[in-house]
Amino acid sequence: MTAFPQYAKTTSAAVLEVIRQNKELDKAFFDKGQAFAEANGGTGFYSSRWGSTVSVAAIAAKELPTTGRWREHPRGKGFIPYKNNPLYNEFEAIELRMNAIPGLPEYVESEYDEHMRHYIASPKPFVLDGAVFVGFNFVPQDRNSKSDPNPADGGWEEIKASEWHAARESYNERVTSHTEGVER
Repeated sequence: MTAFPQYAKTTSAAVLEVIRQNKELDKAFFDKGQAFAEANGGTGFYSSRWGSTVSVAAIAAKELPTTGRWREHPRGKGFIPYKNNPLYNEFEAIELRMNAIPGLPEYVESEYDEHMRHYIASPKPFVLDGAVFVGFNFVPQDRNSKSDPNPADGGWEEIKASEWHAARESYNERVTSHTEGVER
């Protein structure tokens, strides 16, 4: 299997459809997490993402919730229920599992450096004018994994860094000015 390119784009209808579906799933996840937080005295929630899975990490609140036993999150941001709190199972069940995007791996890895360090990143595609773009701050390596998808399955083609950066700049400008042709 070939490694995914450092910078790539596609106009595949299948990729665009999966991204649309994932956007709907993300909205449902947000609404469910927000409702849970508000029902327990929070103003919102913190999430944790890895690859195609997003979960509620803690609820954001100024004071310790009074709906059962809660504790401060180990990183000091928000509160989480103790495992013996009846709300714990509900808290843990609020999760988003996004659909796999054709040809896009769930994560990529860099090569190892001389100190045996390397980077891992999950892709964050964005849509601009009907094209989907993905970029990484390192060159992904072939992991020789049979489970990695073939980039050709999603119509992904390698592009120059300058094209990706121009697309990202345009995307960011459109998001902040709320113009057409960009999907948030």
